[in-house]
Amino acid sequence: MKQNAFLSFFVLISLSITLRAVSPNIILIFIDDMGWRDVGFSGEEIAETPSLDHYAKQGIVFANAYASAPNCAPSRACLLSGQYTPRHGVYTVVDERHAPGSAHHKILAAKSNESMPTEVVTLAEVMKKGGYTTACLGMWNLGRGKNSPVTPTGQGFDLFRRPQDYGYEKHRYQKDDGSYLADDFTDEAISFIDKAKDQPFFVYLPYHSIHAPFEPPAELLSKYESKLKKTGNSEEDPGYLATVEALDRNVGRLMRHLEEKGLKQKTTIFFTSDNGGIPSRISPLNGSKGSLYEGGIKVPAAAWGYGVKKSSDYC
Repeated sequence: MKQNAFLSFFVLISLSITLRAVSPNIILIFIDDMGWRDVGFSGEEIAETPSLDHYAKQGIVFANAYASAPNCAPSRACLLSGQYTPRHGVYTVVDERHAPGSAHHKILAAKSNESMPTEVVTLAEVMKKGGYTTACLGMWNLGRGKNSPVTPTGQGFDLFRRPQDYGYEKHRYQKDDGSYLADDFTDEAISFIDKAKDQPFFVYLPYHSIHAPFEPPAELLSKYESKLKKTGNSEEDPGYLATVEALDRNVGRLMRHLEEKGLKQKTTIFFTSDNGGIPSRISPLNGSKGSLYEGGIKVPAAAWGYGVKKSSDYC
């Protein structure tokens, strides 16, 4: 099938919602920096992802899925707006590292917007118009602050939660008491779903996982340290592998909750990543996150649940 099959499928679901033919619940899981082969259903052999593999087999795996941009902010803007970067104007992550003339980027091709223009109609706004209650739980990266016209609550989301809401320091994904950020976002998603009751929900779950720094739960880190030691593998990062499995556990926990509440067959789930992965795990592709070579934009993708016909083949 064509490489844009995943996007086309998502558009068809959205159109059916707009036309009020059906109102399935929608969960969009958008991972940070997960490379194309970093999950079992796309070829990962070391990190264990039993939940994702199980549910992907119940739906469709898109073997030729590509992000709309090779890094965080523009990819998210493309996903939420349905527009390419020249239209919404978000070309890169806007911070001190990406200022014109900085050591990090000596030359920038174009001045980048820090946020999407407020006139852009977002996916969440379309969902709200269709009668959905909406939540953004995780990384926004398209405008600073909590409640403003360029943050989620100003662009169609009823609820927005970010790390600061749970007491996490900047660029920290685990607290000293052992609390883990991905767990907190999953808890929030479950709570939001339970409160929705009979109203259809759209949950956008842009987990910070598996972005560095890797701070997985201690028992998973120990597991992969031992696993790599036994096999004599000194090239892989146990923190990275453990972070992948921690993410899988959270997806599994969310899915089990849907099953317990009788919502699994009423919910469509989309899973993909914002861009390519880290350089050490892209082989045999060229490039990585931040590059327009294939390794920077090829991503894992799958869909399952309501409206998704099980396929034994990869698209």
